[in-house]
Amino acid sequence: MKHYIYLLSSDARHMERRLNQLAEKGRELVALERLFTGEFEETRRKDLSYVAIPIKNIAAIPAHFDPAQYGYELVGGYNNMAIFKALPCAELDRSGLEHQLQCNGGVQNTKPMVLNQFFVQILITVCFFLLSSAVPFYQRGWYLTYSGICVHALRWVFAALLGVNLVLLPTYAGSWLRSLTPWFISGFVLLSILLGLLDLRQDQGVFVLLLIGVALACVLGLWKLSKGIGFSISALCGIVLILGLAFPHVDMDQMSGSSLRPVVEHAPVVTMEQFQREEPLEGSEYTTKGTIFATHYSYTEVSSEASLNTETYDCIDHRIADLVEADLMEHGRWQNSELEQTWVSASGKTVLMRDGTTVSLVSYSEDMSEEQIGRLRETLFNGMIAD
Repeated sequence: MKHYIYLLSSDARHMERRLNQLAEKGRELVALERLFTGEFEETRRKDLSYVAIPIKNIAAIPAHFDPAQYGYELVGGYNNMAIFKALPCAELDRSGLEHQLQCNGGVQNTKPMVLNQFFVQILITVCFFLLSSAVPFYQRGWYLTYSGICVHALRWVFAALLGVNLVLLPTYAGSWLRSLTPWFISGFVLLSILLGLLDLRQDQGVFVLLLIGVALACVLGLWKLSKGIGFSISALCGIVLILGLAFPHVDMDQMSGSSLRPVVEHAPVVTMEQFQREEPLEGSEYTTKGTIFATHYSYTEVSSEASLNTETYDCIDHRIADLVEADLMEHGRWQNSELEQTWVSASGKTVLMRDGTTVSLVSYSEDMSEEQIGRLRETLFNGMIAD
């Protein structure tokens, strides 16, 4: 039978406590080959007990070393710990056993290991906070990319994980959490990488190759440690792959003339027709991108006489819409319009409009009147979105 015994060598005393709890339930440890569990057999022994001593490496236990003289049997090395179990009806000399290992120079000082673990956690947490606040790609418009969402979410996840580890530092539950923390961090980072690959969905070839590469790397890398974890990550890669192929992240078309107008007919964008201009177009471009938090629609028309660009953000709730509005307001000087939730740039050629969770920025090569802006609001918020 198997039981969870995955603890770090810095918590050797808690490992010993865990094993002794299992001994009281009639579980005798026979193998330590698995990643998170040990192999146990049922026993009726009443004198069964264990000793877990942190060691630098398995070489610290020389071949001639015989723990039987101290009443113990070496089960094996596990997470830089030497695990011993008491021999039946033996006189136990734990202090002698530890002294002998100490003389061999193999006993590990656990305090630096605990400090190093917390230092790594602090470093990772600070790294994610710096990414989210200092790198422009993640600082602005993070809600439009899955990698940006993950960076902003994980900074608080890692900060909370660090705080809980500090609070539970001296406790038995804290030792379990510390043992799983490296796996939590690795799992969250891997999940953010997989979700971040969804941002590459417009390049289907690269997207598929990267996901297949990650899946193979996880299976091969974890084959000896845990086949279950390796195949689980591969299954997650498969789910992300299916989502990426079924729901493309970017639809992009670039054409000359008005060929794109049928494509954007029901999109939350405006065309030069709303400005009553019908001259031939020299070029047009339509792009959509986004995440579950916000979808960004961009449409541009260019003629020999004028140019028009629409940037519309359809957000999941008002909080994201507030962020979009604040980001757009940072660029340029804005004046309040007579219309509600409408702002006009100082040049009069750009207008920022909002209706609920939808925010639109329209830039035109000429000044826009209040009447034109009113028609734009009606087209964007009452017509196309309703369709």
